Order: sequence, then C-alpha cells, then structure tokens
Amino acid sequence: MKIIVYLLQVSACVGFFLALYHFILRKLTFFTINRWYLLAALAFSFIIPLLTLTIRNEYVQSSIYFNQLHDLSAKLQGIEVEKTIAQPQINWFDISTIVYLIIAIALLVRLIIVMSVFFGNTTLKNSTKIGRIHLIRGHKNISNGSFLNLIFLKDEKLEQAEVQQIIQHEMLHVQRLHSVDRIILELSKIILWFNPFIYLYSHAVEENHEFEVDGEIGRLADKNKYANLLLKLSISSQQTFYHTFSKVPLEKRITMLFNQPTKSMKKIIYVLVLPIGVLSCLAFSNLKTEKKSNNNGQTDAHRNHEVYYKSSADLDSQNSTSQFYSRKHVHDKNGKNYDEVTFKLVDGAASAKLGTEDKLGVFIDGNFYNEEDIKTLPVEKTASLTFDQSKGAMKLEKIPNDNYAIPFCFKTKIMK
Repeated sequence: MKIIVYLLQVSACVGFFLALYHFILRKLTFFTINRWYLLAALAFSFIIPLLTLTIRNEYVQSSIYFNQLHDLSAKLQGIEVEKTIAQPQINWFDISTIVYLIIAIALLVRLIIVMSVFFGNTTLKNSTKIGRIHLIRGHKNISNGSFLNLIFLKDEKLEQAEVQQIIQHEMLHVQRLHSVDRIILELSKIILWFNPFIYLYSHAVEENHEFEVDGEIGRLADKNKYANLLLKLSISSQQTFYHTFSKVPLEKRITMLFNQPTKSMKKIIYVLVLPIGVLSCLAFSNLKTEKKSNNNGQTDAHRNHEVYYKSSADLDSQNSTSQFYSRKHVHDKNGKNYDEVTFKLVDGAASAKLGTEDKLGVFIDGNFYNEEDIKTLPVEKTASLTFDQSKGAMKLEKIPNDNYAIPFCFKTKIMK
C-alpha cells in the first residue's frame, strides 16, 4: 500500500510542476534555465513525498476529563461475533503493487534490450574521433542524431556546409549531456508508467533540448539557412532514447528560433515559480503532529480513549476468567493497530483502546499505579475494587512525566 500511495504522490507532484512549466515558463527563451528547472522539479517530485514534516501543536491543559464509561455490552458482543465470523478479504493494494511491479520490470527489461541492440549495432571501427566524441557515418539504422558521446551522420545528399551545421548541432547535445537527461526520463517513465504526465514531461524536456541547441546555433550561424536545413531533414522517427536532428515538430522549433529573446529581468520568475511549486507540493509529504502541553511536562491524561463497560451479568454470560487485567495487541480489518486493555472486577468489567506505544497507568484510591504495579496486585486487593468516576479520582500531580494513558480510576469498596 505504501509504495502505491508514494507513487501517486510523486505523480501529483510531476503534474503540478509540469503545469507550472507549461503555463508560465515554456515560452521564455531561457532554455538552459528551463532545462534545470525541469530536472530539479523531477527530483523534487520524488523527494518531497519521502519527507516527514513535524507540526508542533501546543495546547493548554486547564482541566482533566475522565473518560465516560458506556454500557455497551450488546455492542461489544456484536463486535466479538463479527471478529469470529469475518471472512478473508481481497487486498486490492497488494494486487495493485504486484501488477505495478510486473509491468515496471517488463519495461526495464525492454529498455535494457533496446540499449543492448543499439550498442550491439554500433561499431567504432570506421568512426572519426573528435576529442572524446566519435563521429559515425552511414549507420544503416540511425539517421542524423547523437547519444552520449556518439554522433551519427547520414551525409549522402548534404552539402559540406550542411554537414558541418549538423555536426555542430549534435556536438552541442553531447557537450551539454542531454543524453543523461533522456536516460533519467526513460527510467522515470518506467517507475511512473501509469502516469500520463510523465510522458508529457519527457516530451517537454526533449523539446527544450532542441530549443536550447537551436538558440545557440542561431547565434552562431545564419538563421534562415539553418531553418531551411531543418525543413530539408524533417523526419517523423520515434527512436527511444537518442536525439535526432529534426524530431521535434519544426513549426515550434522555427518559431522559437526567430523569437525575440526574453528580457533578462524576467529571470525573476524562476525565483518565484520553483519555490512556490516546492511549497505547494509539500502537501504531499508526510505530516506528523507533535502535541506539546504547557502543564510543566505532565502527561496528557485526558485523551479520549474508547472505553466500554460490561455489567457483572454480561460478564457471567460470557464465562469470563477471573484475571483482573489483560492487554492484547489488535490489528483490525481496516488495517489499524491498537492495544486493547481490559479490567475485570467482581461487579463488572471495562475495556479501552490504547495506542501501541502508550504506557498504561491507573489510580487506585488516589495513588498512581503503572502497568508493572497493576500486574502484581494481590487478588484480595483487586477483589475489593470498583470503578471510581468522581472528578477527584485522578491526581494530576502524581502522574510521571512520560507517555502514560490513564483510562480508568478505581477505589476500594466500603464493606458494610
């Protein structure tokens, strides 16, 4: 269940950051900044749901409220019967997790196979080396493009000036490590294969790569000649992970190529957008409320535990044992964990639901007893006890400074 919830939270963050990019940043010509925004936002999308934020909630403990005991023996009996006849239920979260993992593993295997075939069909034997970059001409399966430090070139019908422009274009992709971005996006698509936003996100990153390189080429060469080259080499290939020279729709690329540069002062937008996105997505982090009392460190003894009372007649009808106190861990059908404590007296019984980390405490005749003290009470003592619901039964000043839950108070019956 946790992994499914986490992935849904990541998906929501991805969608939110993508919306900010699409509606605010996409038309700005700060392509390098846009690239780093998209990468940082993707990283934040995976990190934010893992964070645990502690919220301190201070309150004033002005009075102690003792839990009311309810005469709900019939309700309790119904609950006990329900536990007995409950049938196993299908855990859809477990099934969803298994299906998710099967598909994710299949997609990962597919990516490994595609990359293995790609490198298997790529030979450096007849390549030209330019620094650390290998220029491979005439590859039978790959058009003009690049991946990592490999540049592929089909120049049979190209003029020398056009070849140089393509090489310059692809070298910028290699130098700026755009292939690393593509690999990160491919892995993200495997993890979030069910999320349509991640495919749009990947397209936005790829599109921005081309805008970034086109903008740089446009500063160094004639824009009209470069635009004509884009039209000449226009293709519609769907390669998985490497850059092709003219894969992104030409209309967008040519439009951005001839756009006027955005004014530098608009960079302030990034200072606002990313923090706003991060702060908004913190709603998908794990929130932990930490209550802090200002009653000089005393235990919060008035927590509203669920408390049930059974009369002695109900107790006899269920053939209860004579054990004064018991505590058992319960995992209910809704997936909740709690401890159920039960006290059985001569004239009735009561039970309460406590947190699994709670320490149990009770008051007997105004004196505080912890769980170990309760277990060692002699039978003669427990046989003489009855429930005490008076306002003065709980002595706040006697409660140790620890995580104690105090659902009951007792008093010794006055023998007539």
